Amino acid sequence: MYIPLRMCAACREHKPKSELIRLKAADGIAVPDTDKVPVGRGVYICKSEACIRLAEKKRAVSRHLKAQPCEGLYRLLEGMI
Repeated sequence: MYIPLRMCAACREHKPKSELIRLKAADGIAVPDTDKVPVGRGVYICKSEACIRLAEKKRAVSRHLKAQPCEGLYRLLEGMI
């Protein structure tokens, strides 16, 4: 059975899509992709507090999406784990 893999923008490890949170750019703002329709540029982050903090420190989301994170994005992601 095929399991789609994606790479975490923070730790750079390949993991199954189900273990990651997808973010997308909407009007120049990075937000979680809650509608699960992967259209356009997206970035994935592991569902772990360590990866979320690393992504914030490395500014991985803004660099990959070329968009600024929404207000409180990383706290919102921590709540999604």
